[in-house]
Amino acid sequence: MSFLKNVIFNYCFKEKKSPYINFDENSFDDNPDNKKDNVGVDYTLEVKEELSDNLIVNDYMEKEHNIDEQEDKKEDKKDDKKNDKEEDKKEDKEEDKKENESILIGLNNIGATCYMNATIQCLSNTDDLTAYFLNKFPNAPNYNKKKMSYEYYKVVLNLWDKNNKNKPYSPKDFKEKLSEENPLFAGIAANDAKDLIIFLLERFHKELNINKIENNINNNNFDQLAQLDKNKMLNIFINEFKENYNSIISDLFYGVLGITNKCIRCNQIKYNFQVYNCVEFPLEKINQFYFSIGKRNNYNMNNNKNPDIDLYECFNYLNNFELMSGDNQIYCNNCHCLCDSYYQSNLFSSPNYLIINLNRGKGAVYECKVNFPEQLNLYNYIEYKSSNLQFELYAVICHIGESSMEGHFVAYCKNRLDKKWYLYNDAFVNLCENPCEYQKGMAYILFYKIIQ
Repeated sequence: MSFLKNVIFNYCFKEKKSPYINFDENSFDDNPDNKKDNVGVDYTLEVKEELSDNLIVNDYMEKEHNIDEQEDKKEDKKDDKKNDKEEDKKEDKEEDKKENESILIGLNNIGATCYMNATIQCLSNTDDLTAYFLNKFPNAPNYNKKKMSYEYYKVVLNLWDKNNKNKPYSPKDFKEKLSEENPLFAGIAANDAKDLIIFLLERFHKELNINKIENNINNNNFDQLAQLDKNKMLNIFINEFKENYNSIISDLFYGVLGITNKCIRCNQIKYNFQVYNCVEFPLEKINQFYFSIGKRNNYNMNNNKNPDIDLYECFNYLNNFELMSGDNQIYCNNCHCLCDSYYQSNLFSSPNYLIINLNRGKGAVYECKVNFPEQLNLYNYIEYKSSNLQFELYAVICHIGESSMEGHFVAYCKNRLDKKWYLYNDAFVNLCENPCEYQKGMAYILFYKIIQ
């Protein structure tokens, strides 16, 4: 018998478990005298043993087969779970992809409204502002369908509508309300994007301000406090600021500007503070200033090509004292008359969203390139040192033409969903490169946000 048969036979003999033969220990006597009798027994056993062996082996193989089937089922279940997990991951990725999918909706030009369209696209790609209008504005205490902020809300809803399939939107109601609120923007005359931005921010703040005090603290007369030191003046200003400014606009866009006036006649120094929502840099004056102090050796007043300006040079210029004389004299409460004075302004605090106007003049455009970085560090230019003064560029308005009141405005924005740069040219939206590299000559308004 084979080895397997021997094992099975010995097991059956020892345990007496075979269903085919009654084992008798005497039948397996090793005595040679009983050999004859054993022959018959051996024959019988051999026949029945073959049957028993076959059935037991078959039973063994059947069990092995069942075990294999169970193992296969376990493996199938593991594969199913693995496939389910992979499907779940795919679904999650698809959901993430849909969540971050670009929504690229242009604005139709409805009559010399490129300045308005470019402004709206930059504001709508301002993360926190758009999140407020989409999620909180309908429940705001100052929510009112007759206000300018409501018309802007309607525009934002359409610009970020996933079901719109990127079809251009016509902001007719917004334009009508804008013309009604400010005659400067009425009709089809061209306008300046900077003027519109300042108007919208101030109007939105007024409509959404929780505090109903109407005082304009920038116009308050602090002359009687002129002898106080700067810190005391600041505390007075901050208290008035808190009483007057409490809106999503002031939270995001408003900073504090420190102003120092020194009368040349009596040497009296007067401190004051103002809120601001846009920093303006007059590019021609800045270039002339650096030429006057010998930092523009290659500057030629008769040359049509003006030297480049670095954005950090603009911030340095802001902190310099400027002589105010002639028509720009400042009233001195000590002398009781207009006097020549030295004027200095500096950024005391910065908002979370910083808007910078590269003023190229109201008449003929002052042509020069401005080097502006994608990441802006203002630590050396802000008097109040907060925990973070690193800013990131997220939108640029460019002007094409010979005058800020003529020509064409376009917007370059980093889409708030997919974080890619796009050119918003009225109804058309196209993927583009970072404008820092190739829009130095036409950049007009820069939008920076603080890096959290």
